[in-house]
Amino acid sequence: MTDYYDEAESREMDRASDAYDRRKDDESEAYFALNSTKTVAVATDYYWQPMDTCPRGVKVQFLGKGGVANYGIWNGKDDFYTHWAPLPKKP
Repeated sequence: MTDYYDEAESREMDRASDAYDRRKDDESEAYFALNSTKTVAVATDYYWQPMDTCPRGVKVQFLGKGGVANYGIWNGKDDFYTHWAPLPKKP
């Protein structure tokens, strides 16, 4: 397996991840951590919600049965989606 980051870059990414892992007082900040391979920023303050709680007729983020996320408007009938999440708030 190829290591795409040198040691200095890896230490810098660890510091960045640690900084975002710590909760800040400013609630307008998004909270996330980098995954173990440092390739994905993952939210630490909200989670996918069950489809029976999804609002109809508004834009949301969906998680499909295959694990792929996309945006759309749920009609209340489509059974392809397993979960939903609200969109991030604009700054």
